[in-house]
Amino acid sequence: MKKIYFVGGSPCAGKSTVCEIIAKKYNLYYFKVDDYLDKYMKKVALNKDTLCKKNLSMTPEEIWMRNPVIQKDEELGI
Repeated sequence: MKKIYFVGGSPCAGKSTVCEIIAKKYNLYYFKVDDYLDKYMKKVALNKDTLCKKNLSMTPEEIWMRNPVIQKDEELGI
């Protein structure tokens, strides 16, 4: 069974830089969600996902700088 490692954290914390170094050092496949996020959001929005449609019309700052409580409620559908 293959192992998958997830790395998360605040924007601009250096996640990509660290992951690229680790992937190179240990010959791992590095999948950066940011490189595919726009494509996936558009695809899901076409399937009538209202949150994805809303996010497509927002700037990155509007998306990530929302009040954390509101962000949680919107993204978890609470």
